[in-house]
Amino acid sequence: MKLIRDRVPQIMTAAGQRCAHRIATPTEYRAWLNAKLIEEAAEVIGATVPGPVATTDALAAELADLLEVIYAIGATNGISPAMLERERHGKRAKCGGLTRGIIWHGPEVRQ
Repeated sequence: MKLIRDRVPQIMTAAGQRCAHRIATPTEYRAWLNAKLIEEAAEVIGATVPGPVATTDALAAELADLLEVIYAIGATNGISPAMLERERHGKRAKCGGLTRGIIWHGPEVRQ
């Protein structure tokens, strides 16, 4: 079992396939979203590994799936995509982005 997009049951039925499914309770939905977050993050990583599936289109599709999960988690907690973007922009303005590849070695221990 896994969380699927809202229209998948209709798409499968229209294609003549069976799709056994049910609607999750709110508590289950939050847990399934967390599992989907891990699944989609792993797929993003897989799309960045050099090889036959590592294309810009494949990565864009996986990042879009990950963003969909992030927006759904936000929505279940009363956070809109606009709020997420404001927070992201605020953090970027305060601390910068993740564009330069800076690796932190941890706090220096002073003797």
